Amino acid sequence: MQYHIAKNGEKSGPFDQAEIYRRLVAGELLGTDLGWHEGMGEWEPLSQLLPPQTPPLPSAGTPVFGPVTGSAAGSVFAATPKTSGLATASLVCGIISFFCLGLPGLPAVIMGHMAL
Repeated sequence: MQYHIAKNGEKSGPFDQAEIYRRLVAGELLGTDLGWHEGMGEWEPLSQLLPPQTPPLPSAGTPVFGPVTGSAAGSVFAATPKTSGLATASLVCGIISFFCLGLPGLPAVIMGHMAL
């Protein structure tokens, strides 16, 4: 299905659904921008016109960087990264070092830097 977009009073298109989602994620379009396709009576906001899209989750070990921003429909999510075992061990050693005269503090610092 081909869609037409009205942004700031300017109409453009036609675009396919994948192109509109790409532009929403890139921030070129907003959910408040209007969209229309053949058979519709009136223009509607893109957030109501398009169904939510969920991207495929990254494979294991793929880092997710940057802020998580949703499309206008609020349906683009980033996968939660795994917890680092070294970071957890660093935290535990750091807490224990308060009770053991600071001896586990050095391994805590080393593991913390390795976890980064």
